[in-house]
Formats: sequence, structure tokens, C-alpha cells
Amino acid sequence: MRHIIFLLVSAFLFQLLPISMPAPAIAASHSPPLIAQSNLFRPRTNSDRRSEKFDVNDISFLWPVPKSTREMDALLTADERTADGSSQIWPKEVFDTVIETAKTVKVTNSNGGENKINFNDSSLSEVFDQQKTWKVAGMRIDPSAPGSSTKLIQTFGSIPQLRLILQPVTVNEVGNVIVHDYTVHLVYNFTKGRSQPAVPDQEKFREIVTDLKTLKANLAARGISTSGKTLGVHPGFSSRSPDFNNELKAFIKKHVSAENLLATAFMGIEPPEPWIFFAMRKQANGFFAQTDAPTLKKGEKAQMLSFLDTRNVSPVPETTNLSAKEGVSTAMLFDGDISSKLASKVFPAKDRPRFQDIPDIIANPERSHFFNTDCVSCHSESARRQDLGIRTSDALFKYQLPAGVSGVDKSLLPVDLWNVRNFGWFPPFPRSRGDAVETVTMRTANETAEAVEFINHEYLSNLSLNKSVKNAVAKDNGIGGAHLRQQPLQLSSLAKGDFCELEPGETVGIDTIKSIENGFAKVNVVLPNSACPTFKGEKFIFEKHFDLEPITKAVAKSNGINGAHLRSKPLQLSQLKSDESCLLNPNQSIGVNEVQVMKDGFSKVNVTIPSPSCPTFKGEVFVFNKHFNFD
Repeated sequence: MRHIIFLLVSAFLFQLLPISMPAPAIAASHSPPLIAQSNLFRPRTNSDRRSEKFDVNDISFLWPVPKSTREMDALLTADERTADGSSQIWPKEVFDTVIETAKTVKVTNSNGGENKINFNDSSLSEVFDQQKTWKVAGMRIDPSAPGSSTKLIQTFGSIPQLRLILQPVTVNEVGNVIVHDYTVHLVYNFTKGRSQPAVPDQEKFREIVTDLKTLKANLAARGISTSGKTLGVHPGFSSRSPDFNNELKAFIKKHVSAENLLATAFMGIEPPEPWIFFAMRKQANGFFAQTDAPTLKKGEKAQMLSFLDTRNVSPVPETTNLSAKEGVSTAMLFDGDISSKLASKVFPAKDRPRFQDIPDIIANPERSHFFNTDCVSCHSESARRQDLGIRTSDALFKYQLPAGVSGVDKSLLPVDLWNVRNFGWFPPFPRSRGDAVETVTMRTANETAEAVEFINHEYLSNLSLNKSVKNAVAKDNGIGGAHLRQQPLQLSSLAKGDFCELEPGETVGIDTIKSIENGFAKVNVVLPNSACPTFKGEKFIFEKHFDLEPITKAVAKSNGINGAHLRSKPLQLSQLKSDESCLLNPNQSIGVNEVQVMKDGFSKVNVTIPSPSCPTFKGEVFVFNKHFNFD
């Protein structure tokens, strides 16, 4: 068996829930404007605002592998201080705790012996416990961990996060830069209080989004576009100018702090193997401690992958990414004769999934997440896919990229059997085989695409820039209904086409309302009623003739058949009659005031504002949850 070294740290471990202690407030005084920190940032212009939708490289940033001491010295290190000077990027007390814990973590192998992380790499041992050795290799922004689906948010809440990936980098005796196979992921959460499901600090995250837009605009001003570019080494590094690297440093130093550092994930090896990883979380007393892994048995706090052990994955996970009782993992793909079983059923009583479907299931963030899938699976799906030559032919389990969002740079997908990096630098073993290479997995690219879609809908859409959308519900005004008007005038002063009547109980969706003279109010109609489809934008109402209620906009996604369906029953289309479903084109929407998650991926919604293309689908309607975004 060839000697191997690679790094294995689960991105799922980033998605830990908030600890049961009050989340610290992020004071505005501790977050000075990004522009003020660097003269490289400039005010945004109108041309910047015309292209505000994000793509994958606007929220995930992969640095190129440093090839010289100059490039290494330009990287952000763990000991650098935050913008307000209150702490270090990786605070010393947390750094020491994680490193000392790493030295004690053990996993039992198939022979009953124990494996543990060892730092005896001769070129690393003397500087391993120095913060300055650890360099930022990547950064990922997540608007909603552990996922952005309605079901996950209703169960766990929504946790905005900034995640840093750091790896130790040194220079050997002849001046060569060496990237080492150890890493830490630092997870900074932005939530309000300690409630569960978690409540996002949207004000703080909007500040992060604003600064991301500034980064994007500054690159555009230099002639560098991030739109339409696949996820890989960030396009901003294509320029020889240090400006982009300095701007990223300023961004990180502004938004991270010791207060919002809530979790870490660490990976180390016992050279030449196995690869052992574990997670830690801040406790109520402010100190960090190891945490159990949800897919392992109680008390099991670490997992390892070994090619020398007869049991490749230890402990074997208990996943639930197919149902509450069933799941798959890449541990199933390490069987010695797996190549001959790829087309076989995973569960004999079910036609799908087949073993060759497992990488698609693991790489699909709508199906697999931290609480139902193990970390080895997350980090090895792309490597197993490549090694076994798996090429799935349908989209039954495959994640579907949102319209207008880019995928992965295929040249950075793992090629080496041993490369299970998710987002970082993989140093081949032995080092004589060449330099470290940048790596992005399918799982990481899909997670990023899902996050981009959420940010674009939740933080960058026109609706999210205004107040919350409200239902304007027509009351009985004594003559059978209430009216939308083109002018703030009595009906007798308006032409017939200048007003439209809504019957009592009918609604329109508005995002602003401003009282004016004579009992009238000016409103902005963003979700028109099918009875008055042309009454959009700025309109006027007689204020006392309407009640205001919260409303949710359900926006159809492209699900592979150019739209999403409304259904009169929570059944598959093949089980419904033609008049029991109606197709909404991508981005068409309905207004609902209730969303109730049901079994089998369906949700029951109460439609208060039907789509003009499906006017009869009002009241209680059923939707396939993953085919809609709920803003």
C-alpha cells in the first residue's frame, strides 16, 4: 500500500447549532465601515448597483497555493489582530486549547487499537504550535446553516456564518514553501440570543453582504468579473496587484471576533495515516470543548479514514439522509469489490438508490447536512466518484444548480485517489510528486450555489431591500369590497380604468405603505391580485378599507421541467388528474400566509394571492417544498 497523506475535515462540522448561552451582541462600534479601513475601497456607483446578484465566487474565496516566501508572507495568519484590536483572528487561548486537544484525540481501529493525531513531521514539529504558521487558505460565507430549505430552517433555524480555512505553511532548509496536511476551520456565527430554532442577526449579515458587494464592485472596476465564473481559485487573484488580497484581509478583520467564534473543526494525521478529525464548540463558560458527532454513537467525538485498516471508516456512521430511518454514506463505497456492485441496489427492497447514486446524495445539500450525514462522506464523495469512475445518468438525486448560478471548476475536482479536500490545498505524497494543488469538491460547489441562491432571494432581491411584505386584505366598505386606485381620489373623480375592486377578504402584497392626506395611503404593490393584475407598483388605497397581515412570497424554482407545480393534493404528478395541478414558470410566485411542512417533502400552504397563470389555486394548496423559495 502506497504511503499517503491528505487532509480530512468536514464542512458539515461548520454548521453547528448555537451553544446554549446568549450570543454576544456585535456592537456597531466594533464594526467600522469596510471602506474606512482601506483606501482601496471606494463608494459604489449606479453602474455597480445594476449588477447586484451574486455568483459562487462572490461568497467563496479560495487563495492560490503559495509558491514563494513572498506569496506565503502575503497570506493572512492566525495571529493577526481584528480591525478593532480586540482579539486575534484565531485567539491565542482558543488556539492553545484546540492544539492541545488535537494531541489527545483517539479513535479505535478494527483491531481494537487506538490511532491518534501525531505532529512528528520534522519540518513542522517545532513551529506547529505557533499561530503565525497557520495561514488562511479559504473563506466561505453561508447565509443559513445548516441549510436554506424551509424544512431545515423550521427545524434548526437559520445561522449566518463566516468560515475560515487555515493550513500550516512553512519554509524548509533550502527555501521551499511546504503546505502541510493539517487544517482548522474557524466558524463565526451571527445569531440573536440563544433561542432554538436559531434566529439570524440579519442586520449584521446585511452588513457582510454589503461589503461583499463592494468587493465585487471593486473587482469589476479593475476589469475582473466574478459573474459566470465557476468556483475555483478566486478570479481576483489573477491580477498581480495586491489590492484584492488586502481587501479580503480588511473584510475578514472587520467581521470576525473572539465573541462570534463559536466552533472549530480540526483535522490531523498520524503519518502516513489515518486521517482523524473532530469538532469543538464554545461552551456556556466561554471555553471550547469537543462535541459529539450527530451521526456517530453517543460519546463518539471523532472519526477517521484509513486505507491500511480493514475497516476504512471508523466509527461507521448511522446516517439519515434518505429518511428518518435510512441513509447512505461513502463508507459503503470502500468495500473491496464495490466496482462490481455500483449498479446494485443499496436496499434490496427498493429500486433506488443504487450504490452509484451515493456521491450525488452526499453532494446534494438539499438532502445531506451536518445532522444526517457524516464528515468522511462529505469530504470523500468527489474522490470516490473519480476513483470508481461513477457517472450518473439522471437527476433523481443530483443537486440542480439554480438558474444563473455557476458550478464547479472541473479542473480542481480531486483527481488523486487520496485527495479528499473540500476547499483548500492538497499536498501530494511524497512531496517529490510535485507542489500542492488547489481543490474544490462537488459538495462544496453545491453548498455554495445553494447559499448564493438564498442570498440573492433573501438579501439582494428588491423585496428584501424594503420592509417586510404585507398582505393588504380588503374589508367590506359597505358597498361589497375595497378599491385600488391610480390616484388618491374618490371613485367619483376617477375614470373606470383608474380603479379596481377587491372583494372582502381578497388581498394584494405590498412592501411599503405611507399615509397621506384625506384618509388615503400610498402603497407599493409587489404581488398583484388576479382580479386586478395590472395594478402593480405605486397605487393608492383608502386606508380604513384594508387590514395588513404578514405575507410570504413563494417563488417557483426551475426543477428540471422549467417550473414548479401547485397541487390540490400532496401527491406526485403521476397520481394527480390534469386539473389537480398547475405549473408556475421559474420565478413566478404566489402569496401565502401559512407554510406547514408535511411528510415526503411536501408543504401545505394557504394561498392568499394566486398567480394569474393559476387563478383557481387559492386557499389550501400543496407544493413540493424544494421546488420553491420562500422569501
